[in-house]
Amino acid sequence: MRWFPPKELYYITHANNLKSILEKGILSHERIEQLGLKYNSIYNEEVISKRKNKLTPDGESLWHFANLYFQPRNSMLFRIVHDNKIREESLVVIGISRRY
Repeated sequence: MRWFPPKELYYITHANNLKSILEKGILSHERIEQLGLKYNSIYNEEVISKRKNKLTPDGESLWHFANLYFQPRNSMLFRIVHDNKIREESLVVIGISRRY
């Protein structure tokens, strides 16, 4: 079986975070805290705080990584819209490609 890498990965965020992302890039929660950046959170804080204690096989905290997705429409997007009651107009899905 041959493996094909994804053409894009996707990042889900609040529209108010775009300026910061364009200036500093997509950052992990850990880096956002280190820099003291203000941002509009769209995620369930309980779920995000649990990721802080989960480790990768290399021993890194999931807090150290930005959350990217293979599909733009996914269960996380559904949960953000329906569970957190965030208006769809306030959300942005950024596609990240290896192409320039």
